[in-house]
Amino acid sequence: MDVEAAARAAPPPHTPPPAELRSPGARRADILDYRHHKGHDPPGGTTMPVYEMRAEYDTENGGPAGDSPLRAWHMVEDGAATGLCGRELSPAAAVQAEDVWGTPAAQPFCHSCGALYLRHTA
Repeated sequence: MDVEAAARAAPPPHTPPPAELRSPGARRADILDYRHHKGHDPPGGTTMPVYEMRAEYDTENGGPAGDSPLRAWHMVEDGAATGLCGRELSPAAAVQAEDVWGTPAAQPFCHSCGALYLRHTA
């Protein structure tokens, strides 16, 4: 294969994200959104998982899931209905962005999901 044919067959070069996304203060969610919409992956070709929090309801002490009190928030990957801890959750349960994790709005939070989330993202 000649040099020109090799250049045409090579994948396009990686384009770095804008400077505001390379700064230490860049929000992880903004970086992931940029990578998703622009088709950029980190070196190695694997994308970072995207997380969100999904509610678990106390159905034993209330009515149907929508009317029951909140038991805990769980961290799930990419809209899944299974918490990182393995608990099966309702696909119709309320969700919050992962940025809310660690704030009062995320309480009560599943301790196991929190530990696994830190292990996955730190």
